[in-house]
Amino acid sequence: MYTAAQIQVGLRVVSALLGTLVVLYLLSFLIGLLTSGFHLIQAAQTAFMVWMCWSCYIGKVWARTLLALLLVIFGIAAVVAGLHWQGGVGTVVLILGILEIVGGVSLFAIPQVNAYFEYVAQQGS
Repeated sequence: MYTAAQIQVGLRVVSALLGTLVVLYLLSFLIGLLTSGFHLIQAAQTAFMVWMCWSCYIGKVWARTLLALLLVIFGIAAVVAGLHWQGGVGTVVLILGILEIVGGVSLFAIPQVNAYFEYVAQQGS
């Protein structure tokens, strides 16, 4: 059984991670919109990730698993790309890739996050 403090910490970690993902995807969409116009694929990708984050936040196990898997895959791709690029851009991409991997793993590895998801699952049933 988890304590209320553990659940609160898990809520904060999950909220920070998912909120950051939503903000980054929305910023990416807006930057693409301003620089090259509207692209349906990018809009669909942004909508999909926002939906995935919301589904994960409300405790859907499939969304948590899929989101963690996507973050790790995208993170590995970014790390590989960052290692091949020279200069500051490569370093930024490398750091973002590492953060994506850490975020994906943290959805299952941090005990407080597991406490939050167990609590949310109990509330839904």
